[in-house]
Parts: sequence; C-alpha cells; structure tokens
Amino acid sequence: MVIMKRILLFIVVLFIGMAAFGQQELPYYSERFKDAENSFEQRLNILQIVKSRDIGTGEFYHEALKLLLLRSPDITKVTTERRNAEQRALELSIVIVSEGLGKAKLTAAQTDLWSAVELVDTDGRAQEGHAMRAALYALGQVDAKDHVEKIAKRLHDYNRQVPIAGSNNPARRRVQQGVMGCIEALEALKDIRGYRSVFFASVPRAWYDKVVKDLAIAALPNIVDDPSDEIAFIIRMDDSEPEVKQRAFDEMKKNTKMPGESRAKVAAAALEVGHAYKTQNRNYSKIMRELRKDAIRTIGQHGAASPAVFLDLERSYKNNFESNDIDYDEIERTISTLTMLRDNEEAVNLLYKFLSQIEHRRLRGPWTNKEQKMLEWLVPQIGKTQTKSENVKTLLVTMKENAKYTPVQIRWITDAIRSLGFE
Repeated sequence: MVIMKRILLFIVVLFIGMAAFGQQELPYYSERFKDAENSFEQRLNILQIVKSRDIGTGEFYHEALKLLLLRSPDITKVTTERRNAEQRALELSIVIVSEGLGKAKLTAAQTDLWSAVELVDTDGRAQEGHAMRAALYALGQVDAKDHVEKIAKRLHDYNRQVPIAGSNNPARRRVQQGVMGCIEALEALKDIRGYRSVFFASVPRAWYDKVVKDLAIAALPNIVDDPSDEIAFIIRMDDSEPEVKQRAFDEMKKNTKMPGESRAKVAAAALEVGHAYKTQNRNYSKIMRELRKDAIRTIGQHGAASPAVFLDLERSYKNNFESNDIDYDEIERTISTLTMLRDNEEAVNLLYKFLSQIEHRRLRGPWTNKEQKMLEWLVPQIGKTQTKSENVKTLLVTMKENAKYTPVQIRWITDAIRSLGFE
C-alpha cells in the first residue's frame, strides 16, 4: 500500500513538473512565432509543436491570431510558387489558434476571430473552407454575443445565394464548410437572432447537401427553448412557401420546452395565414388545409391566443360548409375545438350560431346529408359545454318539439338538454 502511494505521488509530481516545464517553454515558442520571417509555414510548425505538447494558453493563441491577421498581406510578397503553400499554412494556423481559443473560451478574442472569418472567407483563395468553419465554431465557444447578427446575416446570405451545382465542386465544398460553421456557432450562442437563418438552412428547398441540412435540423431545438415569435414570423412571411410554413409549424410541434401559451400564439398565426393564403396550386392548397387543421387541434389543446382566433375558427366552419369541396375533418375539428374552449363565451356563441343555422335549414331547407351530419356533431358537443345560456336552452327545447327530426336525432337533442341541466 505504501509503495502504491509512492508511485501515485511520483506520477503527480511528474505531471506537475511537465506542466511547469511546458509553461516555461511557451515564452520561447511565442518569441519564435513572432520572429518567423514572413513564413507562415514556419509559424504553422511552431503552432503544431505547441498544440502537440498541450502547452498553449488562451492568451498565447490570441496573440498568435493577432499576428497572423497582421502579417496576412505578406502572402502577396512571396513568389507564385510558394503562395499556395503559404496560404494553406496560414489557414491551418487559423484552425489551430481557433481551436485553442475555443477551448480556452476566451471571449476577448471574439473580434479577432471574426476578422479571421472575413480573412478566410469562402472565396476562390481559400483552400477548403476549414479555417472559416473553425473560426466560426470558435466564435460560438467563446460566447461571441456581439457577433450573432453578423453570423446570422452570413448564413442568411448563403441560404439565398445562387445554388452551386456539383457534389465535387470545390466552391460548393468551401461554402458548405462556412455554412456548417455558422450553424455550429449559432447553436452554441443560443440567441433567438440566429434561429431564422438556421431554420432556412434546414428546409428541404435549401440547396445544401443532406449532411448540412441535418446539422441545421439538429441545431434548431438547442438555440432557444421558446422560438415561438420566430416560428410565427416565418409562417406569416409573404415569400415563405406553404411547405416552409408547415415545416415551421412542425418545428413547434417537435419542441418539448415551449409553453402552452406560445404554442397557442403560433397556432393562431398558422390558422390566420391558412385562411389568408390564396393560390391556384392544388398542392399548395392541400398543404395549407393541413396547416389549418394542425392549428385548430393545437388551439383546442392550448387555448385561443386572441379574440381573432374565433373569427378564423368560424371561417373554417363556414368556408367548408358553403363549399362544393367540403372538408368534413376540418369542420369536425373546429366544432370539437370550440367545445374545448367552452370557458370562453365566444366559443359557445359560435356553436349556438352554427346549430341555429342547422335548425333554420331543417325548417326551410335544404336538408341534405351535410346538414344531418352537422346536427350529429353539433348537438352532442353543445351538450358538453356546461353552458347555462338561455339562448342555447331555448334553441334545444324548440328543436326537441320539432316533429321533422327523427327519433334518433330527438334522442341526441334530449341527451344534450339533460347534460346541460335544462330539465
């Protein structure tokens, strides 16, 4: 046991001594890095040694980055034969210092890291885009809140640029490295201002490879717990296509942290847009119809975010009821949702209004399968509202005395009257 303790003590002392020796070496490498004569290859060799010995500090890497940025114009002074090698050495150096700064979480380096992003932007001079991705990733690790909008704008521009064709196209590979760096940074920064750009990098229409879109999809839930304002904004955007609006709504459904009132707000926006969007495209119409139905279900679960919701619920019932292309599913969901919102007087008023129209048609026509189906749905749902409305009571009692209804229909009406305590 004593021998084992001595061995452990020796190992601890050895590591402490190695760390101390490494820290003593760092000033030497720092001076060598500064004295390298217009050679990024020499500087890269020094950085590789420091990295391999794990002796670099945040301050060391920050000073190294500053020098790399300062001396970057020197590449133009070397011969054409050496230029590509020097450019590659510069970019690999930026990768190493970015990794070091990210590991050290040195927030003070954020401005210089952004300068590095701009220096090795995915233009024709950059090698593979890895340096830009590394610098962007580091911005996320150092909590570069001051640069969220710049990173989001950079990703926004990538999303909207003319697609680069060809999976083996070097330009496409470079740009996608930059895109992934933006996504990784915005995910780490956890700021709502980055949500929209990451979302549009994730949609099916985005021109990126699957691995890039999958990265964006995985990042979205980690940016903020409640992105409801951004999701509602995307749904309301005039230039977002129906599948994009549906994709935004689906993101809300996948989110397990969003509170109910936020879900209700998104659903209100989706239902409003679902009615306002006009198109002759049959596929788009189908998508918007499904979006409305999704929204109606969510409103039933989480409530009406504003009085305007009831106007849109009425449209869902009325537009279908008066249409030659009736969607009974949307009508049934609307009626069911109004029952779930029974604590709101406006919900009961709408159910009463719909049932009054059905009673009017039973008296004066037309009386078709459509009206009978509405009667079958409306009467039991009104019976579940627990309303004490005198208007509802009078309507149901009047209907019970109407000899035109079948015995089965009279039973529905009687059951509703009893459920509401009206007899």
